[in-house]
Amino acid sequence: MDIYFVKIKVAVTVDYRKLWMMKTSIKLFLLSVLAVACFSACQKTGLTDINTGKQLTLSKSIVKLGEPLYITALGSTNSIVKWAVKPSANSVISTGAGTSVILFSHPGTYVVTASFFSDTLTPPYDSTSTTVNVNDSVYNDSSVVHCNVIGVVPIDSNDQITITPVSYSDTGLVMLANTQVTYNSSPNLSYLLPPVFAGEYEFIFNTITEFPCNASNGPSPATAVLSMGALTPGSHPVIFSLHGINYEGSVLVTGTQCSFTWPYTSGVVISPLTISK
Repeated sequence: MDIYFVKIKVAVTVDYRKLWMMKTSIKLFLLSVLAVACFSACQKTGLTDINTGKQLTLSKSIVKLGEPLYITALGSTNSIVKWAVKPSANSVISTGAGTSVILFSHPGTYVVTASFFSDTLTPPYDSTSTTVNVNDSVYNDSSVVHCNVIGVVPIDSNDQITITPVSYSDTGLVMLANTQVTYNSSPNLSYLLPPVFAGEYEFIFNTITEFPCNASNGPSPATAVLSMGALTPGSHPVIFSLHGINYEGSVLVTGTQCSFTWPYTSGVVISPLTISK
């Protein structure tokens, strides 16, 4: 009887030891998994923490052609911020202290980078980037339709206008116009279409229309959508008027493309000079 009791006691002791060893193994395994996860998370947090003082906030991540993109560099109070867009073509940048307004004239994916400088003589000490997608729709700010307060201001005497062809089809040529100077309250670039002979095109830029009741992220270039309809093959005179000065050139229309002859590099600028269907 004593021998039987001793065997049972030994057996129970061995079972508890195995159970303890199994629990210890599980604990060690869980601790190792947690350690790896913590290490990975700490690494990610560390990368994030490096950039927390230099982050970019966007008004939108997807914009239309000619739609102002407001982008702000947070944590740049004591820094000089310089902006860049890649690819650099088809974009216009208007910069402020820590905020930039960017217009895009061609669909695609762009990388916007803010570089931070402590002064104008040394290389940047930091930079951060973000991606922006531009679709092929032309921007038309419909929110201003509901604004019952409208302001009209003159075009700044130092301002100049960039004309960007964005679409050529059987219905005509569509172009974006934007100012270099920024204005308040969702500004529109107003223009007149005087009577001209058939086959001639003239646009007179006269004022900036502002909409104070419309929520805005801040000052931005004034924009307008211009169109040349009923285009026929051949060369057509084109005139853009700004500050009482006529800028004159021509557009050659073929079945596959429109090409501008335009000698001006200031005042009113056209870029690119050629657009295909």
